[in-house]
Amino acid sequence: MSYVSLVMRSGVKTSFRMRSVVLVAIGVVFICVVGVAIIFATQFIGPGMKDANPDSSLLANYLGLILFTTSFMSIGIFASVIAFQSLVREKTRGNIQALLATPLTPADLWLGKTLAVFAPGFVFAVIMTIAVFIVINLIYFIPEIGVVLTPGMLVSSLVVVPLMYFALMLLVHEIGFSARPVTANILAQLFLPVVITLMINLVTRDVINAGSWLFTVVLLGLALLIGAFVLVLRSKLTVEKIILSQ
Repeated sequence: MSYVSLVMRSGVKTSFRMRSVVLVAIGVVFICVVGVAIIFATQFIGPGMKDANPDSSLLANYLGLILFTTSFMSIGIFASVIAFQSLVREKTRGNIQALLATPLTPADLWLGKTLAVFAPGFVFAVIMTIAVFIVINLIYFIPEIGVVLTPGMLVSSLVVVPLMYFALMLLVHEIGFSARPVTANILAQLFLPVVITLMINLVTRDVINAGSWLFTVVLLGLALLIGAFVLVLRSKLTVEKIILSQ
């Protein structure tokens, strides 16, 4: 684990040297999160609060959806951008091949680089999600009905979504190391819009409540499915495969 920690710390420092990329990623996340939160709040929560007796379950559903999209976009956009830039730079400069000449194993490199991308995105997602939760409660709920909160919405947004993206980043780095970074980037870029569109449709069509434990279980199922692909491809992550893919 000491090697993994060293690779992670080095990777984080390298990522944040790309200041323009990091700032653009943060800016895009902020714009997307604020835009989506405003749209959902004005279209769903605002009208729901105008009822004589607001339906707390329905409001929790919409708040859970907002928190899910906030967490998903925050960690998704940030991690995907940084992962692609990191993989391209590392492979074009031959850094990965040089690191494999040290006592580092492919697993050390894989886990360390994944954590270097995931950890900052996770922290950013938690901050954004908590901020959105507080702001919406202060603006819409607390003055009228008090705090709207379910354990399911917090676990989904702060635990399961990051877990899903950690599994995805493991998969992205497996593919990026043993094949082409562009292929890994396509996977990461497609995953974000496909999953977020699917979950929004399920919630807005009343198929599932975003504040419920069922929503959490569905997301956990997706995370486990990605984890299964990670395990299947794990055997391909060898020194020979990584070097030949340079």
